[in-house]
Amino acid sequence: MRRSNSDDWKGSSPRAHVTDPDMDQSRDRPNTSGPGCRAGSPWPADPQRKQPDAINHNDGGHGVYFMDPAGHAMELITVPYGGWTS
Repeated sequence: MRRSNSDDWKGSSPRAHVTDPDMDQSRDRPNTSGPGCRAGSPWPADPQRKQPDAINHNDGGHGVYFMDPAGHAMELITVPYGGWTS
């Protein structure tokens, strides 16, 4: 897992860049972190949790959110914001 450059995400949720297999493995685990989360809670595709148990496909990759213990939205993504540069 790589953390994205902090300059890349100013004004958005903290995120971690992961491989597709890491993403699949993470989604296989119960999302139990954060206030109001319980075993089996869905991994939402957006930080507002309006798209529960979904994956976003922004920038040609995959992304999901989870809440940290303090209630902050954290994101796992497989492609950096803006897509891959050539």
